[in-house]
Amino acid sequence: KEYHGKHEWTSEIYKALKNTFKLHSFRDNQLNAINATLSGDDVFVLMPTGGGKSLCYQLPAIIKSGVTSGVTIVISPLISLMEDQVSHLLNMNIKAAMLNSKMALSERKSYFARFIQGDIDLMYLSPEMISKSEQSKRAIKSLYDNGKLARIVIDEAHCVSAWGHDFRPDYKQLKFFKNEYPDIPMMAL
Repeated sequence: KEYHGKHEWTSEIYKALKNTFKLHSFRDNQLNAINATLSGDDVFVLMPTGGGKSLCYQLPAIIKSGVTSGVTIVISPLISLMEDQVSHLLNMNIKAAMLNSKMALSERKSYFARFIQGDIDLMYLSPEMISKSEQSKRAIKSLYDNGKLARIVIDEAHCVSAWGHDFRPDYKQLKFFKNEYPDIPMMAL
Protein backbone atom coordinates (compact mmCIF):
# COMPACT_ATOMS: atom_id res chain seq x y z
CA LYS A 1 0.00 0.00 0.00
CA GLU A 2 1.32 3.43 -0.87
CA TYR A 3 0.97 6.27 1.60
CA HIS A 4 2.37 9.11 -0.47
CA GLY A 5 0.43 12.30 -0.89
CA LYS A 6 -0.83 14.86 1.56
CA HIS A 7 -2.19 13.94 4.98
CA GLU A 8 -3.39 16.06 7.90
CA TRP A 9 0.03 15.54 9.50
CA THR A 10 2.20 16.25 6.43
CA SER A 11 3.24 19.77 7.41
CA GLU A 12 3.92 18.65 11.00
CA ILE A 13 6.25 15.82 9.91
CA TYR A 14 8.27 18.10 7.63
CA LYS A 15 8.55 20.66 10.41
CA ALA A 16 9.76 17.96 12.85
CA LEU A 17 12.16 16.57 10.24
CA LYS A 18 13.79 19.97 9.81
CA ASN A 19 13.54 21.52 13.28
CA THR A 20 13.87 18.50 15.59
CA PHE A 21 15.87 15.97 13.59
CA LYS A 22 17.84 18.60 11.60
CA LEU A 23 17.28 16.77 8.30
CA HIS A 24 16.14 18.23 4.99
CA SER A 25 14.70 15.20 3.24
CA PHE A 26 13.63 11.61 3.75
CA ARG A 27 15.53 8.58 2.52
CA ASP A 28 13.84 5.94 0.38
CA ASN A 29 10.73 4.46 2.00
CA GLN A 30 10.96 6.47 5.24
CA LEU A 31 8.04 8.75 4.42
CA ASN A 32 5.89 5.81 3.34
CA ALA A 33 6.58 3.98 6.63
CA ILE A 34 5.90 7.15 8.67
CA ASN A 35 2.62 7.85 6.89
CA ALA A 36 1.54 4.21 7.29
CA THR A 37 2.07 4.18 11.06
CA LEU A 38 0.45 7.60 11.47
CA SER A 39 -2.51 6.17 9.53
CA GLY A 40 -2.81 3.46 12.18
CA ASP A 41 -1.56 0.59 10.01
CA ASP A 42 0.99 -2.10 10.80
CA VAL A 43 4.34 -1.61 9.09
CA PHE A 44 7.28 -3.85 8.27
CA VAL A 45 10.47 -1.92 7.51
CA LEU A 46 13.42 -3.66 5.89
CA MET A 47 16.43 -1.41 5.41
CA PRO A 48 20.18 -1.93 5.59
CA THR A 49 22.19 -0.84 8.62
CA GLY A 50 22.41 2.94 8.48
CA GLY A 51 19.35 3.13 6.21
CA GLY A 52 17.37 5.32 8.57
CA LYS A 53 15.05 2.84 10.25
CA SER A 54 14.99 4.68 13.60
CA LEU A 55 13.51 7.82 12.07
CA CYS A 56 10.55 5.72 10.86
CA TYR A 57 9.29 5.41 14.45
CA GLN A 58 11.03 8.26 16.26
CA LEU A 59 9.52 11.00 14.13
CA PRO A 60 5.93 9.67 14.32
CA ALA A 61 6.27 9.46 18.12
CA ILE A 62 6.33 13.25 18.37
CA ILE A 63 3.58 13.93 15.82
CA LYS A 64 0.30 14.94 17.43
CA SER A 65 -1.98 15.10 14.37
CA GLY A 66 -1.94 11.46 13.22
CA VAL A 67 -4.60 8.81 13.75
CA THR A 68 -2.45 7.47 16.58
CA SER A 69 -1.32 9.43 19.61
CA GLY A 70 0.34 8.77 22.92
CA VAL A 71 3.34 6.68 23.88
CA THR A 72 5.38 4.74 21.34
CA ILE A 73 6.78 1.60 22.94
CA VAL A 74 10.03 0.39 21.40
CA ILE A 75 11.16 -3.17 22.05
CA SER A 76 14.92 -3.34 21.64
CA PRO A 77 17.26 -6.22 22.46
CA LEU A 78 20.36 -4.37 23.64
CA ILE A 79 20.62 -2.06 26.64
CA SER A 80 23.54 -0.22 25.07
CA LEU A 81 21.47 0.46 21.93
CA MET A 82 18.57 1.71 24.06
CA GLU A 83 20.90 3.95 26.07
CA ASP A 84 22.37 5.47 22.90
CA GLN A 85 18.96 6.11 21.35
CA VAL A 86 17.44 7.57 24.52
CA SER A 87 20.46 9.84 25.02
CA HIS A 88 20.25 11.02 21.40
CA LEU A 89 16.51 11.71 21.70
CA LEU A 90 16.88 13.57 25.00
CA ASN A 91 19.51 15.78 23.35
CA MET A 92 16.82 16.73 20.81
CA ASN A 93 14.36 17.53 23.63
CA ILE A 94 12.23 14.47 22.86
CA LYS A 95 10.72 12.82 25.92
CA ALA A 96 12.31 9.37 25.86
CA ALA A 97 13.15 6.82 28.53
CA MET A 98 14.05 3.19 28.96
CA LEU A 99 13.23 0.51 31.49
CA ASN A 100 15.36 -2.53 32.15
CA SER A 101 16.08 -4.91 34.98
CA LYS A 102 19.58 -3.50 35.56
CA MET A 103 18.26 -0.10 36.67
CA ALA A 104 18.04 0.91 40.33
CA LEU A 105 14.59 0.35 41.83
CA SER A 106 14.06 4.07 42.54
CA GLU A 107 14.91 4.96 38.94
CA ARG A 108 12.57 2.27 37.61
CA LYS A 109 9.72 3.52 39.84
CA SER A 110 10.16 7.06 38.56
CA TYR A 111 10.11 5.97 34.91
CA PHE A 112 7.13 3.65 35.46
CA ALA A 113 5.18 6.57 36.94
CA ARG A 114 5.91 8.75 33.90
CA PHE A 115 5.21 5.79 31.59
CA ILE A 116 1.75 5.13 33.10
CA GLN A 117 0.88 8.84 32.92
CA GLY A 118 1.79 8.93 29.23
CA ASP A 119 4.39 11.59 29.94
CA ILE A 120 6.90 10.01 27.56
CA ASP A 121 6.93 10.00 23.77
CA LEU A 122 9.16 6.93 23.36
CA MET A 123 9.58 4.22 25.98
CA TYR A 124 12.29 1.65 25.27
CA LEU A 125 11.83 -1.80 26.80
CA SER A 126 13.74 -5.03 26.45
CA PRO A 127 11.73 -8.05 25.26
CA GLU A 128 12.34 -9.59 28.69
CA MET A 129 10.54 -6.64 30.33
CA ILE A 130 7.45 -7.65 28.36
CA SER A 131 7.65 -11.38 28.95
CA LYS A 132 8.68 -11.31 32.62
CA SER A 133 7.41 -8.04 34.10
CA GLU A 134 3.77 -7.91 35.14
CA GLN A 135 4.34 -4.26 36.07
CA SER A 136 5.22 -3.51 32.43
CA LYS A 137 2.10 -5.28 31.23
CA ARG A 138 -0.06 -3.35 33.71
CA ALA A 139 1.51 -0.06 32.62
CA ILE A 140 0.83 -0.85 28.95
CA LYS A 141 -2.77 -1.83 29.74
CA SER A 142 -3.24 1.42 31.65
CA LEU A 143 -1.94 3.41 28.68
CA TYR A 144 -4.24 1.48 26.35
CA ASP A 145 -7.29 1.91 28.60
CA ASN A 146 -6.64 5.66 28.74
CA GLY A 147 -6.16 6.01 24.97
CA LYS A 148 -2.47 6.84 25.34
CA LEU A 149 -0.85 3.90 23.51
CA ALA A 150 0.16 5.04 20.03
CA ARG A 151 2.15 2.14 18.59
CA ILE A 152 4.40 -0.80 19.35
CA VAL A 153 7.77 -0.92 17.61
CA ILE A 154 9.79 -4.12 17.41
CA ASP A 155 13.35 -3.08 16.65
CA GLU A 156 15.83 -5.70 15.46
CA ALA A 157 12.87 -7.93 14.58
CA HIS A 158 15.23 -10.50 13.05
CA CYS A 159 15.85 -11.63 16.65
CA VAL A 160 12.58 -13.56 16.49
CA SER A 161 14.02 -16.07 14.01
CA ALA A 162 15.26 -19.27 15.64
CA TRP A 163 17.36 -19.73 12.49
CA GLY A 164 19.52 -16.69 13.18
CA HIS A 165 22.43 -16.29 15.56
CA ASP A 166 20.70 -13.32 17.23
CA PHE A 167 17.65 -15.35 18.29
CA ARG A 168 16.06 -14.14 21.53
CA PRO A 169 13.36 -16.46 22.90
CA ASP A 170 11.54 -13.54 24.53
CA TYR A 171 10.88 -12.04 21.09
CA LYS A 172 8.45 -14.91 20.50
CA GLN A 173 6.36 -13.60 23.40
CA LEU A 174 5.75 -10.29 21.63
CA LYS A 175 2.62 -11.76 20.03
CA PHE A 176 1.17 -10.56 23.34
CA PHE A 177 0.68 -7.14 21.76
CA LYS A 178 -1.44 -8.35 18.83
CA ASN A 179 -3.42 -10.65 21.10
CA GLU A 180 -4.16 -7.98 23.73
CA TYR A 181 -4.21 -4.82 21.59
CA PRO A 182 -5.11 -5.80 18.02
CA ASP A 183 -6.15 -2.25 17.12
CA ILE A 184 -2.78 -0.73 18.09
CA PRO A 185 -0.42 -0.47 15.11
CA MET A 186 2.84 -2.37 15.19
CA MET A 187 6.02 -1.59 13.35
CA ALA A 188 8.68 -4.27 12.89
CA LEU A 189 12.13 -3.22 11.74
